[in-house]
Amino acid sequence: MVQPLVGGWGAGHDKDGESGQFCVGNGETSNIPVELTERCYEVFVEHYGFHHEDGGAGRHCGGRGVVLDYRILSPKAWVSTFFGRGITPPWGIDAGLEGSCNYAEIIRADAPTERFSRANRVALEEGDLLRLVTANGGGWGPAKARSLEAIQDDIKNEYISIEQARRYYPDQMPLA
Repeated sequence: MVQPLVGGWGAGHDKDGESGQFCVGNGETSNIPVELTERCYEVFVEHYGFHHEDGGAGRHCGGRGVVLDYRILSPKAWVSTFFGRGITPPWGIDAGLEGSCNYAEIIRADAPTERFSRANRVALEEGDLLRLVTANGGGWGPAKARSLEAIQDDIKNEYISIEQARRYYPDQMPLA
């Protein structure tokens, strides 16, 4: 299975970044439906949605990346990943905060979690969880300039938690 992943794009001077978008460099790409993935490959998709990792706060926020969890159902499988921005997150602009990094994790029942951004043919076994996480884009402008209405929308849409809102926007959010 080969699947390009969607991620968060950086904010603009006048708007938040796009969330869960493909790179135009991927060409004619589509988001493979979970049901089709499960039918054609020996995996179970346990979770696919926007993640809640830090990154990208600003007057205009960077778009949200995603987390995609595959439970391996076959006796043997391998993963190769070629994520860019695995060490250095996307930068923020004009005092916006940097985004987050892309990475993969293998969560095994009887071994420590392995985390990497680039790897070739890492062995997976039945029951392992392969987690793919794409980056949040960088923010634009200082976080203290984000409107309370936009922050409340971010919380309502579950882009950020109340705790993250208090951390990113202490001037706009009450502490109680």
